[in-house]
Amino acid sequence: MPIFLFAAAGACLGLGVGATKYLSDKARRRAAYELKTQEYREGADLLREQIDYELMRKEAIAVGVDPDAVEAGYLAMVQGQVSVADATDMLRRLVGNPA
Repeated sequence: MPIFLFAAAGACLGLGVGATKYLSDKARRRAAYELKTQEYREGADLLREQIDYELMRKEAIAVGVDPDAVEAGYLAMVQGQVSVADATDMLRRLVGNPA
């Protein structure tokens, strides 16, 4: 009978080590996922910051469009408040080009 107790204790110990390794691997994968997600967010933020607002405003003035409206539309599109199609429709209305 005592041999079964030792076998059961060994199995519990083995399960504990296996569970610890599994949880450790899962935590490591989660940390890697979080790091990669943060890198993507930082990259997207960097791309958003790279837009030359002054150039965008000058081009809007050159084609006869209100530069404030263009900038507001761009920012709304970047923030996900409007889709690209919606922004295009707004610009067409501003320019007076229906389609």
